[in-house]
Amino acid sequence: GDSYTKMIEYFRANGYPANKLYTYDWNTLDLQSAPKNTKPLRDFILDVLKKTGYDKVNLVGHSLGGSLTFNFCSNTEYAGSVNRLAWLAPYLKDRTKIPDSAIPTLNLRSNADYVVTDTSTIPFAVNRVIPDKDHNEIASCKESFVEIFKFFNDDKEPVTTIPEDDRILISGKVVSFLENAVGSGNTI
Repeated sequence: GDSYTKMIEYFRANGYPANKLYTYDWNTLDLQSAPKNTKPLRDFILDVLKKTGYDKVNLVGHSLGGSLTFNFCSNTEYAGSVNRLAWLAPYLKDRTKIPDSAIPTLNLRSNADYVVTDTSTIPFAVNRVIPDKDHNEIASCKESFVEIFKFFNDDKEPVTTIPEDDRILISGKVVSFLENAVGSGNTI
């Protein structure tokens, strides 16, 4: 869920109220069973629909979340609750189709993704390349936001790509995914 912090800031800067933006964090790397268990996502979406009063959601899946949302939208009972589906560097075993032809689907991928190396186009999806972004950058960069915003809003351009933020931000780039170890006594 925290991968979407920047994306939420972009949407908020473009008029989306905070109470209409939700993240679902299932935080796992269980490639075999986790993406198949779509009931917790269904329960989460039902709760969001109840809170917002909407009858459908726009759904975004990053990485293994692409596999989870593919499986979710492949279930005809669940697919009716999804308006549009956007994938960010999706980890998909099958890239030959979208899960449901009634759900418009966006596939954003990068030429610099070394985690999801199959970045082929997906038939019947809108396929876009966000160049030179690594696997995690694609989930939070302004280029991805612009593509998702336009996809969710019938090609309408966002008003701004600068989130309102008065905080000091210190950032960097992880060069070895999931193997970083912080030694004792380090400070920022």
